Amino acid sequence: MKFKKSLGQHLLKDRNVLEKIVKIINPEKDEKIIEIGPGLGALTDFLYLNCQNLILIEKDDYFSLKLKGKYPLAKIVNIDFLDFDFNNLEKNVKYKFVGNLPYNVATQIIFKIIENISFMKYGVFMVQKEVAERMVSKHKSKNYSILSVISQTYCMVEKIFDVSPQSFIPKPKVFSSIIKLIPKENNIKNFNDFLKFVKAIFFSRRKKLINSLRNNPFYKFDKNAIEFLQKNFGENVRIENLSVKEIIEFYKIFEKEE
Repeated sequence: MKFKKSLGQHLLKDRNVLEKIVKIINPEKDEKIIEIGPGLGALTDFLYLNCQNLILIEKDDYFSLKLKGKYPLAKIVNIDFLDFDFNNLEKNVKYKFVGNLPYNVATQIIFKIIENISFMKYGVFMVQKEVAERMVSKHKSKNYSILSVISQTYCMVEKIFDVSPQSFIPKPKVFSSIIKLIPKENNIKNFNDFLKFVKAIFFSRRKKLINSLRNNPFYKFDKNAIEFLQKNFGENVRIENLSVKEIIEFYKIFEKEE
């Protein structure tokens, strides 16, 4: 069959890897699981045996049709996950989110899930190894990024193991990694505003942070921001020197309500 590069289709074929992933997911009969991009169902085969409440979200029309015939008791949603409406899910119910995420939109998918984190019990995902390393990276590291801050603000993030390109068909050019996200408490009221703020402070990350805040195109910073940085971190601080906790403290000066 022909795979669509535009959809980042690399199907996992290694049974040993699949069994390790299923063990981490730990599917149980009465819980609800959402699988993103199940493809032809390599992981779904295991989930379907152990979970009676399975939602499969698949963008590809051909794959979606195959899934409907293969898993009659599952709910198949033929849509791009980025267009999925969380209002269609049951309120006050926690779902496990799982999936082999397309490399080209993995970060967007993770941000969408985090924006709707009240629905998530926990998540187990396969992503490009580089993405996983950014998600777990701490400050003062070259991999520290917007994704690091957003992921670690809302979740405990664990990189569990790497997966070789040999485990897929067709073979990708890079290694993948399994990550686990467990929601954690925070007191941020507006996800989209916080994301906008984090993008703004990572703008021109090689500059001194105080300089990058002046005339910033993404967020309005006033003299309070400059004074906060000067008082707490000095004139020369750069964004990679601030921990996630310190970035949250900085954001609290500007926080907007939902």
